[in-house]
Amino acid sequence: MIRFRESLDDDLFSQVMFMPSLYPPNDFGHFHKWKEIGINAVDMDCQVMDPAYFKAICPGRGDQTHWFEAQEAWHGDGPS
Repeated sequence: MIRFRESLDDDLFSQVMFMPSLYPPNDFGHFHKWKEIGINAVDMDCQVMDPAYFKAICPGRGDQTHWFEAQEAWHGDGPS
């Protein structure tokens, strides 16, 4: 992000979408830090909406509810 900020003017930087694909962090407060450095979107694909199916095909991804809470928190509507 530092190299992008240094090489692009503010107007151009604001037009670029920086979107990492990631697992949601345990601490949603990290989202504020990410937005401050210029990340303006995140990809937290749950793969599936059905909780039982999620558990079966996405082992190791944790509780699906956490993923939904993270999506709400990223948009400012959920837990922090």
